Amino acid sequence: MINDLKELMLKKASSAVAVYHKIVNSYNNYDNALFYLVEGEDFYYYQSRIVTYSDYSDTEIFYFPCDGKENLIEARKLIKNIQFKENQRMCYFVDRDYGLHKTPPDVYVTPNYSIENFYCCKECFQKVLINLLTIHYNSNDYIECIKLYDKNLNEYHKITVPLNILAYSIREYEKIHSLCRVDLSKIKFHHLIEDDNFETFKIKAFQQEFFIGILNFNNVIDEIQFRKNSLLFSGDSQDKLRGKYEMYFLKWFLSKLKTIVTDGNGKISPHRYANFNFEVNLLQVLSPYANTPNSLIEYIQKYGKKGVKNEEKFAIAQQ
Repeated sequence: MINDLKELMLKKASSAVAVYHKIVNSYNNYDNALFYLVEGEDFYYYQSRIVTYSDYSDTEIFYFPCDGKENLIEARKLIKNIQFKENQRMCYFVDRDYGLHKTPPDVYVTPNYSIENFYCCKECFQKVLINLLTIHYNSNDYIECIKLYDKNLNEYHKITVPLNILAYSIREYEKIHSLCRVDLSKIKFHHLIEDDNFETFKIKAFQQEFFIGILNFNNVIDEIQFRKNSLLFSGDSQDKLRGKYEMYFLKWFLSKLKTIVTDGNGKISPHRYANFNFEVNLLQVLSPYANTPNSLIEYIQKYGKKGVKNEEKFAIAQQ
């Protein structure tokens, strides 16, 4: 009950109207400020990158978390009525999700499903191996860890790819029929895994009815439409997969790998300094190693420049 009350209070505090009033109460206090809106905890990813690529220092940058994309877009509509000072800026950051909804041109949209996908890629994993697990690049241990990562991730995608096809089909159905959205986060890692032993890792067989039941989705997904949507996830589609499901795997894999790297297992030698705890908020601690796409750098440089209004700066950037 306490957790439910806390969740309700957080939702109210991050509603469109609440966020708008926070901006109204803040902007007169600063002559130089960049305010930005994000979904939930995404500021863990964006903050350092805004500091790096904008004209503003970390003491001039203020984030406002919103309860999802819809609240953020609604808050933006209200904020557009504010007359900001010359060196005040507004930025907006949302996840693309499955790309079924349009967003205004001054809102940054991730090129993949969500910011979690910036963490759940081989490039980020390689940096974690080197910097947190103290494994030297081109060593036999490094090569063995990459093999384990590829092997287990390929196994994991045997269920998450069809799961994403189902999730996409549900979101498509909801949009067509103007239905309330089911909570895809109800599906947890343990729903997907049959054996979580590191050496014998195995996923469950995909059963559409099982996941529809967990989501409490009371409609029928047409089989022909499901097959048609499967074409969207063919080939190398990791960037299109729901980031939170991918993060389930990354957290599990790093926690298991850390134990092996610390103790050794015959194939991987012990690394005494590999004592990092991955049972934490990975969005926060792995942010320095997550990918930063060029589109994000360009957006921050356009909308995070002092002395030029957002609309004028955007026009200049297009010249």
